[in-house]
Amino acid sequence: MEGDAERSLLLWIQSFEDKVADSDGAAITSLVDLVDGVFLSRVMNHIDAEYLNLELINTQASGNWALQASNLKTLLRAVELYYHDELGQICEAQELIDVARIAKEHDTKEIARLVELLLGCAVQCPSKSEYIHPIMQMDASEQASMMHMIENLMHRFQLASPQHQQRNSLNQNSFGYLSHEGESSESLQYQLAQALEKASQMELRFLDMENEKRELTERFENVLAEKESLAQKYTVLEDERDKLVSERQSTLTRDNKKIQQIVEGEIHALTVQLEERNEELARVKRESSERLMVLENEVRRQADELDISRSKISQLGKLEASVAKYKKKLEEMNSLRTQVKDLENHNAQYLDKVLDLESTVKTIPALKTLVERYKNQVVELETANVEVASSNQIKDQKIKRLQEELDSAFGGKEFLESQVEELRSQIASMQHHHQQQVEDEEGGYTSAAIGSTRTHGTGDHSEGGVDSAGEALSSLSVSRPGPMGYSADYLLGQESVTLLRERITRLERENAELKRNGGVENLDQSQLSNELDMALKAKEALHMAMFELKQQNDQLHDELESLRQRATMDTTAAAVAGGVAGSPAAAPAQTQVQAQAPPASPPKPSNIVEKEKIAEYEQRIGRLQEQIEAGDSLRATVTELTNRLKEKESMINELSEQRSKLENYTKKTLHAVQTKYMVAVSSHRNQINEKQERIDFLEKKMKETRVSYSREQALMMSAFYEIGTEMQRRTMMPQTPGQGAQPAAWLASKRTEERAKRRQF
Repeated sequence: MEGDAERSLLLWIQSFEDKVADSDGAAITSLVDLVDGVFLSRVMNHIDAEYLNLELINTQASGNWALQASNLKTLLRAVELYYHDELGQICEAQELIDVARIAKEHDTKEIARLVELLLGCAVQCPSKSEYIHPIMQMDASEQASMMHMIENLMHRFQLASPQHQQRNSLNQNSFGYLSHEGESSESLQYQLAQALEKASQMELRFLDMENEKRELTERFENVLAEKESLAQKYTVLEDERDKLVSERQSTLTRDNKKIQQIVEGEIHALTVQLEERNEELARVKRESSERLMVLENEVRRQADELDISRSKISQLGKLEASVAKYKKKLEEMNSLRTQVKDLENHNAQYLDKVLDLESTVKTIPALKTLVERYKNQVVELETANVEVASSNQIKDQKIKRLQEELDSAFGGKEFLESQVEELRSQIASMQHHHQQQVEDEEGGYTSAAIGSTRTHGTGDHSEGGVDSAGEALSSLSVSRPGPMGYSADYLLGQESVTLLRERITRLERENAELKRNGGVENLDQSQLSNELDMALKAKEALHMAMFELKQQNDQLHDELESLRQRATMDTTAAAVAGGVAGSPAAAPAQTQVQAQAPPASPPKPSNIVEKEKIAEYEQRIGRLQEQIEAGDSLRATVTELTNRLKEKESMINELSEQRSKLENYTKKTLHAVQTKYMVAVSSHRNQINEKQERIDFLEKKMKETRVSYSREQALMMSAFYEIGTEMQRRTMMPQTPGQGAQPAAWLASKRTEERAKRRQF
């Protein structure tokens, strides 16, 4: 049976394709094609264009369930208003139909219920013959199912109030303030529709906040992935450090152990820093989890406030029901008034009969005087009626003025809402431009900072190296010349000096090029101070090595001088021996010396010893040069390690900057959402308070008018009753010729008494 009903509803809705066809509209083949609500909204607009504006419908909502839900909600509101205003029935369409199931799950049963409500609107509208004609062209089974649905729709919903025509006729006969009640109920209905629209907007905001929460979780997962990559890089660096230590353990000396201790201290400091960074990451993780909890609490709070707003909407429905009860009571009062009028008519008839009887008894002049008196009374009553009518007109004008003020207030409210929407769009565009500018500035700042640090870091390092090398070269070149023309250049080796000079010139050239072209990295003040300390330590080590070389050079110089003194002593001894041999008195001595000449060659072995010592010294100098080269290699390793440390510190700085950016972004988003939400809630509360005050004021005014009307009615009834009784008493009394002028005086006195009573009230 349900399949027949859905098929018949599909055939009926397909009959609108030619009537509401669009340029980009596709053919309707099943009820699932009606999920977006666009085609059904066009059908409702075709039925009655006053209750649905197609500009509020989003035609590009095929892939977004939130937009589809918004379209369906606007359609349901239009259907509810049509049932209430045009058909006089209470139709809770949003409670009967689940919009979420239609938008998310594409439930055909819910769609069929929605089409059934549209069928009820179509078959009860003024142009219902146009929409019943396609039903008459269906098969018998389909016509039966459609007729069954139409009968259910006719008897399903409760009537909101009696017919509008009867109520309008009663209002025309009664006082003008009754017309204001209908207008107030219409304004309440309009306010209820606005409250429903705002509730849908709050639901959309709730969905936006859920999307922002999902984006924050994705960013947090990206940060964790970056942390794991950094940990892997750190393990790789530790493996490389272990390999370097294992390779150089065999060649390290005591000085190398000191350098190793320094390096281990730096590594320990780096590990401590890494642990601190890990602790910071854990803290960031905790803070992010806390922020997520705060966001969840905020979402729950907003959901609670949505429930509160829904409860207020239900209260508004109850108030509308109470207004309907008041209307019923007013109708009962009108019926009582009609009864009172009937009684007054009966009294008037009785008075007419009495007057007829009196006319038969009285004479013609008496009748004339009575007619004149009655004319005067009629005039007075007409004046009183005119006064009452003028007072009613004044009240009607006041009511109209208040209604105009209410309409102007609603217009101002709509204008302010449009301005708020424009300001929101402008703020969104400004935030987008500001974010782009911040990204551009950060990119330029990082590139400029990297260039400046490269210039400063490499320039200072190269200058320190050049200065230390220049001082070492000056200390080597200024050494004193040794004996027999040997200098420090000769002792250290000509090749080592030339290599040092070439290195110094290369360093100077590299320094000049770096100063011209700029640097490579951006170092902080602490990093520059660490590099300066390391350079000073290396310089001190070079000074110590040069001091030891100078001491060894001095020792060699002393030994060469001692050897030189020995050689001079030997030469002087040989010269003295030659002089003694040349004299005639020393002939036997000369012969003796000549005889001893062959064994007198001890200087030759001394020169050989000196040469051996010089060779040993040269070997020592070569060893010292090898040690210096080993120190240079160690310095190179130290510089490599420092460069790696700098790279790690730069990576850690980048992570900290990204963390700060995330914190700032989350703070901004939370602040913006909180401010918008609080402003919307405060505005809704103010509007509800104003409307409640307005309702209380109108109810109070209505009660006052009722009391005044009942008081006037009682006075009129008592006055008529007293007049009738007095007239009856006068007619029953015996009349004399001298008492002809007494009734006129009595009527005049009664008129003055009535006027005095009115003035008192």
